[in-house]
Amino acid sequence: QHGLDFSGDQLIVYDNGTRRHSSRVAMYTIDTSARVATFDWTWAGDGWFETILGDADWLPDEHVLVNRAHSECLSSEPGVPNQIWEVDKGTGEIVWSLTLDDVWEASYRAERVGSCTLWQDAQYCETTQLRLAELADLLGT
Repeated sequence: QHGLDFSGDQLIVYDNGTRRHSSRVAMYTIDTSARVATFDWTWAGDGWFETILGDADWLPDEHVLVNRAHSECLSSEPGVPNQIWEVDKGTGEIVWSLTLDDVWEASYRAERVGSCTLWQDAQYCETTQLRLAELADLLGT
């Protein structure tokens, strides 16, 4: 198991599936006082199997970020590149994806960050664009 994250009583996990020979993302509701985990949701896309690495995170709007991490020298599926998917939880549809074309480029975890987190450049950051327009109005330029 990788990338275990809690939100309240909800647990999301990237389940490598070593015994099933199939990886997936799974969500559970955890009742700590009763010591019960209730299986709520799973997603495996078209099916993949990676015995090591991986991550899953909640995103807004009932989406999930899935990092099908890959390490070429350790993978159960050599030759398959690292892929990161944004999945609509309701439909199971991949609404965004990133593929690292070189199988020797590996990742362990993935996080969704806004463009303003990485770049303050107005070309990429709407917040910066709005602030520059506001300053231009104040300065009359």
